[in-house]
Amino acid sequence: MRWYYKLPLRLRSLFRKDKAELDLSDELQFHLQNQIDEFVAQGMNSQEARRAAFRSLGGVEQLKEECRDARQVNFIDNFLQDGRFGLRMLRRSPVVALVACVTLALGIGATTSIFSVVRAVIFAPLPFRQPENLVHLWGSEGPPGQHYRRGDQAFFSSASPADLYDWRAQNQSFERISAYRKRSMLLTGGKEADLVDGQEVFDEFFEMLGTPAQLGRGLQASDYESGGADVVVISNRMWVQRLGANPDVIGARISLDQESYQIVGVMPANFYPTPWGYSEFWIPHWANQGEKNDRKSWGLIPLARLKPGVSWEEAQIQFDVISARLIEDHPDDALSAVVVPMDAQLIGSSWKLLLLLSGGVTLLLLIAFVNVANLLLARVLDRQAEFAIRQALGASRARIAFQLSIENLVLSLVAGTLGFGLAFAQTKVVLGNLPQSAYLPRLETVKIDFPLLAFVCGICLVASMLCSLTALKNSRDRSGLALQIQGRGLSSGSRKRRLGQAFIMSEFVFSLVLLILGVLLVQSFVRLRRVDPGFDASNLLTFRVQVPAVSYGPFSYGAKHPRRERLYERLERIIAAVPGVDSVAMSALLPLRHEINPSPVVIPGRELSPTCRSGSARSASTIQRQTGIERVNPQYFSALRLKLVSGRFLEERDGPDAPMVSVVNEAFVKAFFPGENPIGKRVSVWYGKPVIVGVVADFKLNGLDRNALPEMFWSLRQDPWSDVWVMARTKSDPALISTAIHKSIENFDPNLPLREMNSMAEVISESLWLKRIAAVLIGLVAALAIVLAGTGIYSIVSYSVSQRTKEVGIRVALGATQRDVLRLILGETWRLAVVGCTAGCFAAFVVGRLVTGQSYIAPSVASSLAPEKMNPLAFLFSSMFLCGLALAASLVPARRALRVDPMQALRHE
Repeated sequence: MRWYYKLPLRLRSLFRKDKAELDLSDELQFHLQNQIDEFVAQGMNSQEARRAAFRSLGGVEQLKEECRDARQVNFIDNFLQDGRFGLRMLRRSPVVALVACVTLALGIGATTSIFSVVRAVIFAPLPFRQPENLVHLWGSEGPPGQHYRRGDQAFFSSASPADLYDWRAQNQSFERISAYRKRSMLLTGGKEADLVDGQEVFDEFFEMLGTPAQLGRGLQASDYESGGADVVVISNRMWVQRLGANPDVIGARISLDQESYQIVGVMPANFYPTPWGYSEFWIPHWANQGEKNDRKSWGLIPLARLKPGVSWEEAQIQFDVISARLIEDHPDDALSAVVVPMDAQLIGSSWKLLLLLSGGVTLLLLIAFVNVANLLLARVLDRQAEFAIRQALGASRARIAFQLSIENLVLSLVAGTLGFGLAFAQTKVVLGNLPQSAYLPRLETVKIDFPLLAFVCGICLVASMLCSLTALKNSRDRSGLALQIQGRGLSSGSRKRRLGQAFIMSEFVFSLVLLILGVLLVQSFVRLRRVDPGFDASNLLTFRVQVPAVSYGPFSYGAKHPRRERLYERLERIIAAVPGVDSVAMSALLPLRHEINPSPVVIPGRELSPTCRSGSARSASTIQRQTGIERVNPQYFSALRLKLVSGRFLEERDGPDAPMVSVVNEAFVKAFFPGENPIGKRVSVWYGKPVIVGVVADFKLNGLDRNALPEMFWSLRQDPWSDVWVMARTKSDPALISTAIHKSIENFDPNLPLREMNSMAEVISESLWLKRIAAVLIGLVAALAIVLAGTGIYSIVSYSVSQRTKEVGIRVALGATQRDVLRLILGETWRLAVVGCTAGCFAAFVVGRLVTGQSYIAPSVASSLAPEKMNPLAFLFSSMFLCGLALAASLVPARRALRVDPMQALRHE
């Protein structure tokens, strides 16, 4: 019969089942009656003919089953029937069902939540055409040879326009090379004025990224010509928040830095994420010949697209050759190029936290698996008599296995539904509680990943099915025996006991790893909270002043900026005049809020080290090392209450017309002038050649977990920076003074935005956000693991004791005391605990070494990290706690075993 004849019958069997069954009964009754009539015609009486007809047909109900099977839709009925039976089974044992569903839901929810973040941050492709071919090009001081290693944090320098055009002219590995420069512009009109962050981009920027505009177009070649129209491409966020998502925005004009720009395009949401966040706009930059030869103006961030078939490692090798050639031609200014994949640049070292959390929730999911597997195995083994009866009545093992699979599917669906709710809530809570300074790329794109949720639920289903089918397999060919020994037996089988012991040991290993990691991370966080930053952080109000270029002139490295210098002096006086303000410190970078950005140090009259000599043609009368540079006002040291070691601090006399001076820290003296007096020595750093006038005691600038790096402090009077951070020391709670300070500055210049106003105590707390998040999340995962491990051990021991009830009764009847029974049960748990804790401590030590270790690309940065130590007491107390938990979980079933009546236990033997 062709399929189009069978299809109506199958559809009717599914959706009009009663009518199909009635037709089947009528048809079989017709055939039965015909057979009866034939036998009556042969001379049989009606009763004999009826019996002979039934014998001839082989049974009406059997024929009905064969007909139903022939329709090939019977499995759907079986599926629905087994689903209803599975729900009834869950209702029959609500405690087991609740524990299994909640256990799986916790594991599924935590795993889905964390892995959704991991996928969005690390594995989701960047919103560009062929993003794997995009790279950043950074500069590095010194000879070629500093290469980026994927997974490290990139600490390199920006480039100059001359570097960009040299790399363009000599490269053979890239299709295109473009660049951008960060640019903040004053947006006016419509809503109140605000300083928005954008990018000033060079030609071929949008063509290289290959992302089409959501509306309009990107920048094109004609936009980069001299004298071209002022055009701008805006972000989706600016389009929505500032312009009300107006679909007719193309051709409209906005005011940036009091100049009119025509909007030619709107980019899609989440376009071009950078390590510094998202840009609000992109404007074209035209470079004249003078700028193309400029090797002094840094701040350019080049990016490039690899040619097909060329890897970024191969491009790096070629750029080493180019860099060596450029250093030969320009020994005082050229940089060595470092190629960094764009995705690696964006992710940085944030993968370490995410990897840690992923490992933690994976262990939690494994613990949940072990607990549910034990429950399912116990249920299947307890139902051996039921399965034996089913087999005796004709059910095949495949049919029983299918029924178990449907029951596990129902359990997984319920757990998956609960897990989805938990994952949604956990993701919202975690992302909502990140501090303002915390930055993980592309967090705004995080959403619950349904394919991932389905995958995790599928793993749970497969694992539970394997457990059930394994237990079913153990009962093969024992149907008769199971019926004979129902209610009898001395003890659980050795195979069951070994499986339970393996479950207990795995619970110990997984839980102990999480517990020790949680203790180590919490201990590390508490230790850092107690670290002295080296300055007085009490009653300090901090905020950032962003200076609009339209009001105070464009900023350029190393250039004179008298308007900014006067602005900073005026702001200092305005803030100091606010009642309740004791002193005012200003700096280009806020302590504990900025990353390391080292610059080379040139000390005249000293020979180069071997590493600097190789591959470099620079003068042998200089030595190059690395130091940080901080621009501060003269009151910076007194406001932060820093200690003077020798010489003097910066003073008001160190103005723009005075010789350039600098204060250095003790780490700088140890690095460059060991055993010498640095006062009066002149050094060359970047574009400055200051004379050292003082030494300040080391304090924490880059992080509480890092040792002090060499640092120089230049005066803002002599080298004003683009923006400044203000630290106002108040006589009372800084929160009480913040409004008055904000109002005073607003009265002075309403277009001068103040951002990130916090107390220094909050800054210190937020600087530890990574440690705090790791400690809190791993601590929560460890707490859940302990709860699951405790319930798992309790259920395993309880089941084992219930299977050994008759054995305990016989031992008691033969003279065993209560102490002997307790020793029997608790001793087995104790032995498993010792073995499990030993294996768990070893695993935790290996994982702990990976977690507490840090890797950076720059050796100077790597050496600055304060070493983390794993406290042996964390291992000891964690093991003792988990062993105590296991014994406590075993004590309840052990005490239950003591109440066994030996006569009652032996009565059934």
